[in-house]
Amino acid sequence: MGTDDSSQIAKQMATDAKLKNMLLKIPEDHRGFTQSELAEKTGIPRRTLRRIETEAIGKLTEYIQQFIKDEGTD
Repeated sequence: MGTDDSSQIAKQMATDAKLKNMLLKIPEDHRGFTQSELAEKTGIPRRTLRRIETEAIGKLTEYIQQFIKDEGTD
């Protein structure tokens, strides 16, 4: 493993740690409904909600990682 690989791994670990810490700071009362509760309240199938949530979380994670990366270059 070269120096560049080690540096990239270290940066990814730092980004992952920052993301984890940000997510842990979400207050308990802001965590929302379960998928089942939301499906029941809206009439949208739980499977559809799960797909939407998975896609949204993936995009949000990408945005947060980019934000953290950009903040680290200042």
